[in-house]
Amino acid sequence: MSSPLVLGAAPGPLSVILTPGASFTAEIDAVLNGTPYTWPAGTTARLVFERGEVPSQTWTGVVAGSAITFTATQVMSDGVPDGSHARLYLNTGGGEFLWLAGSVSKSG
Repeated sequence: MSSPLVLGAAPGPLSVILTPGASFTAEIDAVLNGTPYTWPAGTTARLVFERGEVPSQTWTGVVAGSAITFTATQVMSDGVPDGSHARLYLNTGGGEFLWLAGSVSKSG
């Protein structure tokens, strides 16, 4: 009996919590084996929000060293509907891939 062939990897879980009436800032610090991981030069990150199959917004992350930082104004944050799908895409030089996926919840 042969084993099933598995290609690719499932994205990791993502939960984005937005507070109505407030701006948003979040930083992802990459750590590999207990040591900060420096992203390759030219790495890009984008956080895409979708309601149904239509992207409502895309926020571009700032990549510096081992950190990826996302910031959004209050107007941008309020414009993302509660329950939207959230997907974080990375490109480290070999093409863009879906790294994390989940949903948005509004709190507050």
